[in-house]
Amino acid sequence: MTTDRTKTIAIVGAGPGLGLSLARRFGSNGYRVALLARTRSRLDEHVALLAQEGIEASAHEVDVLDRPGLARTLRDIERAHESIDVLAYSPTPLGSALREPEHIDVAAAMHQLEYSLLGAIESVQAVLPGMLQRGDGALLFTGGYSARYPIPSHASAGLALAAQRNYAYVLNRSLADRGVYAGTVTVAGLILRSRTGDEVLAAPPEVRTALEPLLVDPDEIAGVYWDMVAERDRVEEIVGNPQLVEATIK
Repeated sequence: MTTDRTKTIAIVGAGPGLGLSLARRFGSNGYRVALLARTRSRLDEHVALLAQEGIEASAHEVDVLDRPGLARTLRDIERAHESIDVLAYSPTPLGSALREPEHIDVAAAMHQLEYSLLGAIESVQAVLPGMLQRGDGALLFTGGYSARYPIPSHASAGLALAAQRNYAYVLNRSLADRGVYAGTVTVAGLILRSRTGDEVLAAPPEVRTALEPLLVDPDEIAGVYWDMVAERDRVEEIVGNPQLVEATIK
């Protein structure tokens, strides 16, 4: 479907790493950007930074654990901008919430499911009707390598990310012939939270040495997503170094 209207990408979990990289990649290619995250002050900083780069962006304070609020926010964005053409879902649970297999209880599992799966489902349900009506749209999900490979230290997250990965696959299979693409990037490594990598530079030397080989540039991920939306010929891309993750993360 061809149109001359401005398209919109909604980025759920828009932080200073991948969120900003996605905003820059799609925004510099003509998309209007809606940033959704928990911290209003940081969102406002992102909007101001993007404005300096000529990218139109808006800030929307919401917690993915507040599913009714998340759905309401996405619908408000859709009404304000006529459409949400791309949904990028990539919130990051707190590392303190990770559990090894023997320590996973129902509460720990539910916390990860809320972040990675249930929030994703709520987001999709909010934007999918409009995409189907237009016969065009893209649903993007960012996952970790624990969705594919059993990493005991990330076991609780892996359960939820594996479900999210499956969700992306079944969405694409069901919706592709109706014009809606679904895809996921599986990150085998650690996403840089800033272009300069300040958080790595500030770490103790022994930690910095261990982390650096695992770092993934968020601009690379954003570029992969841009290509996936344009080409729509695969559901999943793995970015990073799976062999190194398997060798170093236990």
